[in-house]
Amino acid sequence: MIEEYLLENYHKKTFKEMAKDLNLSTKTVNDYVRKLVLEGKMEGKSKYWNKKEEKYLKENMYNYTIKELAEKFNVTQLQMRKKIYYMQKKAGRQNKKHKDKEQEIAKREEEAYKRMINQKKDKGIGDKVFDYPLVKGKKYKVVKLALRKGQVKVNETFKGELIQITDDFFVLKNKNYSECFLKKDYLLGEIEIREV
Repeated sequence: MIEEYLLENYHKKTFKEMAKDLNLSTKTVNDYVRKLVLEGKMEGKSKYWNKKEEKYLKENMYNYTIKELAEKFNVTQLQMRKKIYYMQKKAGRQNKKHKDKEQEIAKREEEAYKRMINQKKDKGIGDKVFDYPLVKGKKYKVVKLALRKGQVKVNETFKGELIQITDDFFVLKNKNYSECFLKKDYLLGEIEIREV
């Protein structure tokens, strides 16, 4: 009964008049009309947008012309302009609402970044000094103990003769190849050095 009345009087009367005749609220009449339009049972005076259409429009409003979008959604160019205008206006209100919070977060992140870059870059070593008594020509065994994120837990070992010592690393050579080890890794406890 309600649907038949709305189909018959939708283009003749206002929502307020139809609500009075049906003894319903204006909102309820509007909800019925919206449902009928979305089901395709009647053509609306204005476009009723479902969430899927609004999402598509939000993601693509800058990728197509007004004319192309109007044709896609079967509305006039004026209706499309109005819809985009109100969506942008709504987004602006939401952005303004959260602007202060975003600025506060950005300020905290900037302060944390400044603190981080002003710290000493010693990787936790501090004032530790490499004091293992390495001697060129002697044989050593290096065991990799600590693992970094993503590595498989395997204690790798390398045996070889010490052939070079620098300020930052030392080099061991065996029959097949040479390998260098950072002194920092020893100080951090990532490797263990043993005399063979």
